[in-house]
Amino acid sequence: MSQYDYDAIIIGAGHNGLIVAATLAKAGQRVLLLEKQALIGGAAQTRELFPGCRFNVGAQEAGLLRQEIVHALGLTDHGLTFMESPATHFAPQPDGRALTIWRDLAQSRASIQQFSAADAARFADFVAYLQQMSERLEPILRQRPSLDDMGRLFVEEPELVRLATIPLSEFLDNWFEGNALKGILGGLGVSGMMRGPYAQGGVFMLLYQAAQGNGGLGGGRFVQGGMGQLAQALATAARAHGAEMRTNAAVASILLEEERAIGVRLDNGQEVSAAAVFSSLDARHTFFTLVGAPNLPPSFVRRVRSLKYRGCTAQVHLALRGLPDFRGATDRAQLSGHIVLAPGLAYLERAYDAAKYGDFSPNPYLDIVIPSLLDPTLAPAGQQVMSITMQYAPYDLRGKCWDDLAEPLGDAVLAALEQIAPGVGALVNQRRVMTPLDWEREWGLTEGNIYQGEMSMEQMFAMRPTPSGEHGGSPIQKLFLCGAAAHPGGGLTGLPGWTTGQLFTQNEHV
Repeated sequence: MSQYDYDAIIIGAGHNGLIVAATLAKAGQRVLLLEKQALIGGAAQTRELFPGCRFNVGAQEAGLLRQEIVHALGLTDHGLTFMESPATHFAPQPDGRALTIWRDLAQSRASIQQFSAADAARFADFVAYLQQMSERLEPILRQRPSLDDMGRLFVEEPELVRLATIPLSEFLDNWFEGNALKGILGGLGVSGMMRGPYAQGGVFMLLYQAAQGNGGLGGGRFVQGGMGQLAQALATAARAHGAEMRTNAAVASILLEEERAIGVRLDNGQEVSAAAVFSSLDARHTFFTLVGAPNLPPSFVRRVRSLKYRGCTAQVHLALRGLPDFRGATDRAQLSGHIVLAPGLAYLERAYDAAKYGDFSPNPYLDIVIPSLLDPTLAPAGQQVMSITMQYAPYDLRGKCWDDLAEPLGDAVLAALEQIAPGVGALVNQRRVMTPLDWEREWGLTEGNIYQGEMSMEQMFAMRPTPSGEHGGSPIQKLFLCGAAAHPGGGLTGLPGWTTGQLFTQNEHV
């Protein structure tokens, strides 16, 4: 009989923690999953913010989720249903026209044609190029690379290395001439990043999304019933294989014995032992709050302390009396995916300018979804729910506090929305603003970073979360990071949890 209560304890029931739990339980491990909140899902929850109106709080859709995970864990058998939008992106422009990227390539080219014949002609080649580059990136996303692996990548894939070093603006200017298309792509490249499109290294986010599918344009795969149904399907899959789960169970510390994790202590004082501990929290919370800096090598403490977070996104959730009238929209199918306010790279750079000086953008980049168009169950009959993710909203404000600026930010977002959807303000029944400080308070996302750490090149691959890389990103034996803080990073791909679970069951890095 094992000396431990469980083979594995997983801290945090976000999607990555749930994937690890289901993967290990399926492999025959005795698993306990602990979640401090009453609701599972982490930053991919569905909440009834207002009576009858349910919103995806955090992640808005599952376009990046790896389908191999869905199939391997049998998630469709456990209640997961996807809904794909006909359009992935709709971008109203200042002159009243709008660019629509459809799932159908020919339709997309026809829409691009109204802005630039040259861009329309090159679009298919661009999508093919992104796919080719992402296929080269794919092998390293699916493993836990070492520094030696990274050295080989530099030698064997010089084009990937080149793309990782040039500005996003340079890359897009080499392909296209029209501001409308470059605005959509530029927004994808800076998503969740505290930088503008003219900074070095922005191409990686495009490649990262292309590696998940959809030709780098991503998105438009919504979950029926809301994102919370993904968490429920994962939980059902894990329980079907014997995993135990506890909500309202906050972990106070990770128990150590001779630099080895042997279990956890809960807030109520209960101690639970395990042969291995997996944390889906970010590196700073895992190592400084749960392990404690005195229990770590000083060099590792310095590396964790120097990690960049710099959250820069906020969300505004609107309960609407009806569907807004967007400029340039002739078919409501155009509004079924992401509606973006990003009329060019210069606009994105100006939006970033305010954040450089510790303020939110008065003319922000907006990524808008109306999930009730595809799933009417999310709102009362005749009404709509809209969620707006905006940049830039820097966690660190100069001389101000987010508790005081949440509503002014909401006002700025609505003012920007009026530019592309005149009269939308009159349709708003209720609204809820979520700032980077809310991300930190609710989900423990340090500095409100939605990726559990910036996805800049110095914090990726073998350097995520730090360049040490041993033992699944931890100097503590039998303690593994399994959330977005681990390779390959954030976005709702499921890969951090999936690769961690696979490596553990294969007895690698254990």
